[in-house]
Amino acid sequence: MGRIETTLQPLGPLLQVGLRTTAARERRGLGESRDVTAMIDTGASSSIIVPALARRIGLSEGDAAIIRPVGEGQAISAPTFPARIRLDGLTGKGEWLELDLIGIQPASPVDMLIGRELIGKLTLIIDGVQGKVLILY
Repeated sequence: MGRIETTLQPLGPLLQVGLRTTAARERRGLGESRDVTAMIDTGASSSIIVPALARRIGLSEGDAAIIRPVGEGQAISAPTFPARIRLDGLTGKGEWLELDLIGIQPASPVDMLIGRELIGKLTLIIDGVQGKVLILY
């Protein structure tokens, strides 16, 4: 089982995750890999990514998703970006997890939000008194 310890920041738990394109695109030499700053957001039903970043590193645009951003009165259509992420970064030993990231600008100044579809696969322990977060995966 993998383990990540981080601190509880004013925005929420932040971590550096490895991000890369799908295995099929990678085999064709498309896309690049990089570490990005992600925030765990228990209020987000889906994980999201800054669309410009997704395009810059060569993630392909998938089908549109209909979502309802917090604070918005109505649903909007946003592109999806099939990707793989590694919770412990590019050089980590964790497995690459495949998911469709929703391409919208997060309200927080981070590259991506980790939403409940991925949080549901983790054990998340938050110690607010000590300001520490433990992620088991």
